[in-house]
Amino acid sequence: MIKCFIEKCNRTMPNPNEYFKHLKNDHRLPALFDYKCTHVNCRQTFSKLYTFKKHILKHEELEPSNSSELQPTELADQSITLEPTAAENDVPNKKKKLQNKDFEPNRFIEEFENTALNFTLGLHSKNNITRKDVYEIQKKVKKMLSDIASVLDNLNLDTGDPEVNFSFKQIIESMNNFFDSMNSDHKLFEKLKNKGLFQLPTIVSLDQSSNLQLRNILEEEENQDSFLILMPIAEQLRLFFECENVLQDTLENTSKMEKSKDISNHVNGSTWKNVRSKYAKDLILPIWLYADEFEINDSQSSHIIRHTTCGIYYNIPTIPDAFRSRLNTIFVAGLIKKTDIRNAGVNKLFSPLIDVFKTLEEPGLNITSKGKQVVVKFVLTLFQGDNLGIHSSLLFSSGFNATFFCRFCRRPKELLKKDTIEHPDCLRRVADYNHDVIINQPSESGICGNSVFNELNFFHVTENKTVDAMHDLFSNGVCKYGIIEVLDYLIYMKKYFSLEILNKRKREIANVIVENELKRMPDAIEVYNTNKKRKSVSLRMTSSETQVFIYYFTFIIGQYVPHYDNVWNYCKALVKLTELCLLHCYSPADITELRKEIEKHHAMYLELFKQDLKPKHHFIVHYPTVISASGPVVDMMCFRNEAKHKGFKQYSHIINSRKKICYTLGIKASLQFSNDVFKKNFFSENVNEDNYQMFNIKCRSYFSELVQPLSICSSLDFFLANSINYKGTSLRSGHFLTLRINGILYLFEIVEFILHEKKYFVVVNEWKVGEFDEHYYAYKAIRKSQTVEIFRLDMFSSLPLLLCMINDTFYFKEKKYFNNLD
Repeated sequence: MIKCFIEKCNRTMPNPNEYFKHLKNDHRLPALFDYKCTHVNCRQTFSKLYTFKKHILKHEELEPSNSSELQPTELADQSITLEPTAAENDVPNKKKKLQNKDFEPNRFIEEFENTALNFTLGLHSKNNITRKDVYEIQKKVKKMLSDIASVLDNLNLDTGDPEVNFSFKQIIESMNNFFDSMNSDHKLFEKLKNKGLFQLPTIVSLDQSSNLQLRNILEEEENQDSFLILMPIAEQLRLFFECENVLQDTLENTSKMEKSKDISNHVNGSTWKNVRSKYAKDLILPIWLYADEFEINDSQSSHIIRHTTCGIYYNIPTIPDAFRSRLNTIFVAGLIKKTDIRNAGVNKLFSPLIDVFKTLEEPGLNITSKGKQVVVKFVLTLFQGDNLGIHSSLLFSSGFNATFFCRFCRRPKELLKKDTIEHPDCLRRVADYNHDVIINQPSESGICGNSVFNELNFFHVTENKTVDAMHDLFSNGVCKYGIIEVLDYLIYMKKYFSLEILNKRKREIANVIVENELKRMPDAIEVYNTNKKRKSVSLRMTSSETQVFIYYFTFIIGQYVPHYDNVWNYCKALVKLTELCLLHCYSPADITELRKEIEKHHAMYLELFKQDLKPKHHFIVHYPTVISASGPVVDMMCFRNEAKHKGFKQYSHIINSRKKICYTLGIKASLQFSNDVFKKNFFSENVNEDNYQMFNIKCRSYFSELVQPLSICSSLDFFLANSINYKGTSLRSGHFLTLRINGILYLFEIVEFILHEKKYFVVVNEWKVGEFDEHYYAYKAIRKSQTVEIFRLDMFSSLPLLLCMINDTFYFKEKKYFNNLD
C-alpha cells in the first residue's frame, strides 16, 4: 500500500500504477514538482516525476507481495522503462517473452494510421509548407521510423503465441510503411475522400460564349476561358455542423441572441426578423458572404495585376462569440483572378454561388447531429466587403462620381458634401432600383445593372445594409481625415507642441500599454501640402494602428492642449463617435445618441476645417439605420476576413508556379479544412495550461487580505499561474480588467490566475475609480484597496489594459469597441 504525500488527501493506493494515476488525474501534478516518498523509513524528495516513479518502483521490487500486481502494460502506460536483469543479459540468444495478454495489434495499426494522417494534415495546414515539402518531410520521418522498427525487429521478442508474433511483425511492418497510403496527392486525396473529409474544388468555366459548364483542371494547360474555383460549400457546412456540439451550440446561441431586447447580434435586426418570420417552423441560420481582392505577388512585381486574386469567403454570424474571430470558422467559398472577373463580369462570377445558396435556402441541408438527422436552411442575409468591393460586386457605381453614388440613398453628391444627417425619404427602394436598371444611366443613377444576387428569395442589393467600419473609420477614413486636421492645427497654427514631442509621447505611451500597435507604428513626419500650400503632418498607419492611435490620442497630447480649445473639443467628439460606432450592444437610446453624435461631429468638421465631407463621412450617416437592420457594425469589420488573405499570400510566396494558382490555393484551403474537421478544432477551447503550478494558496502573501469565505472550495491546494493565454488573449499579473455591474464601473488589478476543476479564476485587487475626466475622455484611478477577491474569469468581457500616468494621476479607458474575451 502506498500513501499519497499531498496534505488533505492521505489516500492509500494498492500499487504504484494506481498511485501514479491518482497523482495525475486527481491532483493534476506537473512533471516538475516536489514529490515526496511516504514509504516507511524513507522521506526522500524528488523534483521530477520520472525519477520519483523509478524510486517508488524500487521500493516495490523489495516487496514481492506487491510485485505481482504490476502488469507490464500498466508500466508501459506510465512511460516507465524496465531494465533487463543481469541474468537475462547473461543469455545472449534467449528470446524475451512478452507477457501482455491484452495485446491488440489491429488497434495499434489503426492508431499508427491515424497518427500518420494527423501528422500529414498538420503539415498541410501550415501556410509556409508546400505539398511537395510535406512529402519530403514524410520521407525523412519514414526513414527514422524504419530504423526504429529495425531495432525492434532485431530484439527477437517472443510472446509464445505464433498468432501474436505474427501480429507483432505486422506492427513492425506498418512502421516501415508509415506514410505509404498517403505519400502522394492522389493517395492522400483518395484516403480523405473515403473518410468523408475531403472534396476537390470545382472548376467552373465562365466563358462568355457558352453556358456555365464544369471543366476538369487537367483538360487544358492554357485556356482563354475565365475560371472560378468553387469550393464544396454544402459539404463544408455539413462537415462543420456535424462536428461535436457545433450545431447544438450554434442553434442555442442563435435562440439566446434572438431573445435579446437590445441589438447585440445580427439576429436582433429587422433584416433577420423579416427572414425569420417566413421560416417560423424551420431550423434556419444566416450566412454572410464576403469578397475582396488581394495581391499574391510582390508589390514591385511586373505581374502584380495579372495575378491579383479575389477571395470569396462566408461565415455564420451566430456561432458562439468565443469562436467567431477564428480564421477556421471563416470558410472559403471560391477564388478567381481579377482579370477573369473583368473578362467574364461579376454576374457570371457569382451565378454558380447563387445556385448553391438557392439550394441551401430550399430545400436546405441534411445534417446528422447526435444520431439524429435534421434539415437546416441557410439564408444569405448580407454581402460584405470594403466600399469598392461591395459597389463593384453588386453593380453599383464604383467610382463614387455618379450623381447618386451612395448604395443606401438617392441623394445628389453635391448635397452629400454638406449633409450631417440621414434623409429617410431618399433611401433606395426596390421600385426605384428597378427603374434605374431600365433607364441604364450609371453616371446618373449609380446603378450599373441588375445584380444576380436579386435572384435569391430573401436578398436584394438595396436591402443589403452592411458597412465596413475598418475602412470608413480607420483605413484612410474619417479618423485619419480628422486627426491630421487636428494635428496641423495644434502643431503649426497654435504651436502647443512640436512634431518631435508628438513622436516622443507616442513612444512613451507605447511602452506602458498592452497593445503593440503603437510600437510598430512609424513616427509622424512633416510634408508639404501642395493643395493647402502649407506644412502638414503625415501619418503612415495600418487600420489596427489607427484604431489604437485614436484610442490613446487624448493621452498622448492632452496635457499640452488647453481644455477650452474648440479643435480639441472636436478631437474628443471624434473619439466618442468612434466609440459609439463600434459598441457591441445597442439600446434604442444608444442609437439615438449615435445619430446626434454623427451630426455633431460632421457639423464641427465643416465649421472648423472648412472642408467638404468625404464619401466615407456620408456612409457613417447611415450607421444607425444599418445597426437597426443588421446588428452592430463592429461585427462587420473586415479585420478577420483580411487576415484570411494572409494565409494565401504567405503560401503564394513559397511556391514558384503561377499556373492555375487559384486552384492551387483552393486545394490548400480544402486540406486545411480537412485538418480542422479531422482534429475537431472548430469549437475547441484555446487555453494554455502550461504555466500552472500547484501551490497552497495559504502560503501566498495576499491570503490574509482575501475576502472570506473562499468561493471555490474548501481545499487550499490550487494550480496557480502569473500569466495565461485565454481565448486567444494574453493576460498576466499587473494587467487590469474592468467590469460594469448595474451601471457602476469597477477596476481590478490582476494578482494571479487559478485553475480548479477545469474552471478558470482570477485573483484581483480592486482599485477605486474616480470621476470621468472630460479633457482626457478617460476615468481616473485613485488608489488600490487592500481587498483581494476571486472571480470567475468568464465574468469579465473587457480586454486587459494598463494605467497611464499623466501629471502624477493614473488614467484608464474602457475598451468598449475592442474585441472582448468572449
